[in-house]
Amino acid sequence: MLVTYAIEVRAEMLYPLYQTLLDEARAPVSVISIIREEKQHLAEMVHELKKTRAMEWTGDVCDLEQSLFEQWRERIISSLPLIAERI
Repeated sequence: MLVTYAIEVRAEMLYPLYQTLLDEARAPVSVISIIREEKQHLAEMVHELKKTRAMEWTGDVCDLEQSLFEQWRERIISSLPLIAERI
């Protein structure tokens, strides 16, 4: 359940950013309905975590997820020149 919580927290950050980029590009698609679903799912997760007293671990789990996300992002960024050379 803690991993799912961390995923929901990340989604809560990324989907609005994605929607902003879609709006700026005047794209014919939207993720607004996904954003609403994610907010609801996160609220449900918080409710369940509070019942099991696992909320005290969410900070540590999200810190770990943030660290892993940053490592992944840096690997992607550092690979871009290599990918661009092959295109």
